[in-house]
Amino acid sequence: MKINHPVKLRFKVFSIGYEMGKNIILKYRVTHRVSSYQDVLVEGNVVIVRYILGGEHGECFAFRSDIKHMTYYPESC
Repeated sequence: MKINHPVKLRFKVFSIGYEMGKNIILKYRVTHRVSSYQDVLVEGNVVIVRYILGGEHGECFAFRSDIKHMTYYPESC
């Protein structure tokens, strides 16, 4: 995932799930702390997501979107 504003930042995320044409859920690595990126990971900020879909014919995809919502404790029970 790449963010250009207010600072240029790029980091790896994991895909958790998606709803076709509506939303995608991504997760940070444990080593990334929310406090480290709280100035750029905010609702409304634009992100560029790139990924490779494996398989017999590996394909590269990318899209640009804005952050709709942030959840900070999704794994709490």
